[in-house]
Amino acid sequence: MGAELFCEYQAGANVAVAFREAVESAKHTFGYEGYTGSVAEKGAYVVVGGGQPMWLADATKLANKLLDENDPRIADKWGQAGAIPVISPTYDVAVTVEQAGYLEDSEEERLAVGIATKSLLKHGKDKVLSYRYTSYRTTKSSYHSPLTGGRTQIVNACYNVTVGRHDAPKVRTVTRTVKYGPLGVEDAAQKFARPKRGETADFRVVENVPTFVVKVVAGTAKAEARYVVTGVFRMHDTWETGFSTLSEARKFLSTFLKTSNNSVLANTVPTVVAVTKRSDGTPMLSATRTCLKGVATVTYTYTNILSTPTTVDGWLFFGNASS
Repeated sequence: MGAELFCEYQAGANVAVAFREAVESAKHTFGYEGYTGSVAEKGAYVVVGGGQPMWLADATKLANKLLDENDPRIADKWGQAGAIPVISPTYDVAVTVEQAGYLEDSEEERLAVGIATKSLLKHGKDKVLSYRYTSYRTTKSSYHSPLTGGRTQIVNACYNVTVGRHDAPKVRTVTRTVKYGPLGVEDAAQKFARPKRGETADFRVVENVPTFVVKVVAGTAKAEARYVVTGVFRMHDTWETGFSTLSEARKFLSTFLKTSNNSVLANTVPTVVAVTKRSDGTPMLSATRTCLKGVATVTYTYTNILSTPTTVDGWLFFGNASS
């Protein structure tokens, strides 16, 4: 059985409740038979990162760092999951819009959803990012429509609305062409990051076209061929343990096959090949490659954290799980 890394967010302020829900959700998604490579394989968790809530992007970055470092707290595929308290930049609310008939105009619908959501915002400056219709329910009541002259049903339209927090980190992305020299693309990309005041910068090299200078050097010692034998339990299978002449290798192989009683040899075809190195054991040629310059396309992500709230919206569970 193998193992897979996982990193899964679960809404909820209470870590124990969020963990149970994350495990149950993963089992529902991946199955109840085990070895899913997900949080479903975990029976316990450990809170990391000092217990201080982080924005989701920062929590994900920390989780990936600990996974890359093979942190002993979360490295064991049979052990516990890591848990980081998270502040989510968005949250969802369920909204019911009472309206006359069905709204077919998208702008009218958007305004109606925005008005209905206003009282459910966590903070007054939060904004509706998107919404999706979930269900309609026609009520028994109706009213007289001055447009049609008849009566129109009153409809309760239900929506799931995603709201963006006004204090969430502000993120902008810039793509630049970066020219670099012998120091390499990473150092040059870091130099050209140039974040504004209050910003942090991350970058990713999207495309890299280096220019190399290659130097091939021949050894000074005399060339020497030796005959190595393959397929006989790693005996005389390297240049250092090989034979000086083909006849010596032939004699060894013939004698060995006649006297050995090992049944494994019945399914193998031993061979003799010539390997040439310098007489001092060094390679015939050695090559070095040096990057003198290059041009790279680099994407920079700039984040301005306006504030860090202390309330917990959810938890990021991560680790190594059996698969």
